[in-house]
Order: sequence, then structure tokens, then C-alpha cells
Amino acid sequence: MLKTLHQKLKQEQKLLMGKINLFKENKGRALFVIVILVVSALFGWGIANSLVISTGESLNKTLFIKSFSKEIREGDYVIIMSDPDDPIAKGRYLTKKVFCAPGSVLKIKGDDYYCNDSFIGAAKHKTKTGEPVTPFNPCMFPSQDKLNLAAKKVDNEGNSYCEIRIPDGYYFVAGTHKDSYDSRYFGLVPFSKILCKTIPII
Repeated sequence: MLKTLHQKLKQEQKLLMGKINLFKENKGRALFVIVILVVSALFGWGIANSLVISTGESLNKTLFIKSFSKEIREGDYVIIMSDPDDPIAKGRYLTKKVFCAPGSVLKIKGDDYYCNDSFIGAAKHKTKTGEPVTPFNPCMFPSQDKLNLAAKKVDNEGNSYCEIRIPDGYYFVAGTHKDSYDSRYFGLVPFSKILCKTIPII
């Protein structure tokens, strides 16, 4: 009986070692199966409805989960609803990062954008497909200054720049990619156009 038990344990050990070796040989496939199981579990828990996949190139993140928090700060990621009349975004939902929040100071020096003197990025005058775009600069284009916030200033070296103190309920959003279409072109985004805050996963 002891011999039979020993043989049975040896068989089970051999079977287990075979499974471990199979896992080692098929790590990629096993990882894929694990991911599928996790995603399936998320669907089962209803979390899948909170997942957001950013298909554009404007951010270095692609998978987000919706947050129920209404408090939006600099550094947060948000989904905004672009204007249907916007010739580039055409009313699409855009995932962007908040670079300048209410109370912060936005400076536009030539084509460069800064928030509280931290560089955000530079605007271009053409999209990557060659379409002309007008950078957001309400000091140069008064029609862009719908909130009457822009002030022309001059730095210590005599260079002029545009300064805007971000008002309550407005945000300057941008992507991390140089070709991102964002507030450098369509200007400040009102809170009413922000659908939700998101938390990056990948």
C-alpha cells in the first residue's frame, strides 16, 4: 500500500513538472490566456464599462480607467468632447492631460507654451498631414480671447509674450506627442466639455 501511494505521488509530481515545463515553453501563450481571463473577469464585474482605450498618438498612455472624482488637477488625464465645428477634431472625444488648471498662469512665447514657467510644448502651423492650423494666442488673435483674459507682457530682455491666468472652470489640456491636437490650437477647455477624469493603467 505504501508502495502504491509512493507511485501515485511520483505520478502526480511528474504530471505537475510536465505542466510547469509546458508553461515555460509557452510563456507568451500562457500570458495571453491570463490577460484574457483577467479581462473576462473585469467584464464580469462591470469594470469593463469603465475602461478607456486611447487610439490616438497624442499620449504615451493607451489604457485608462474612468474615475468618479470630479476634482481635476494639473497632471490628471481627462476625456473631453471637442467642438463639432472644429475642422480637425470634428466633435470626437479626445483623451488629454491637464497641463494648466484654474489659478495657474499660462504663458505663450512665440509658439512655445508654459504653465507657471514649466514648458508644455510648442505649437506648429501645419498638422502632420499638412493641414494649416492656427495656434491659440489670444494676444495675437483677439477673436480667440472670448473670456477677455489675455494680457500682453514684456520680459526683462524686451521680448513680448502673452499671459493668461486660467479662470475657474477652465483647463489647458495637451498631449505628450509633438503632433497632438490640443489646447495649443483650440484653446482653453471649459469644465462642461470634460466628460470624465481617467487614470492611466498602461
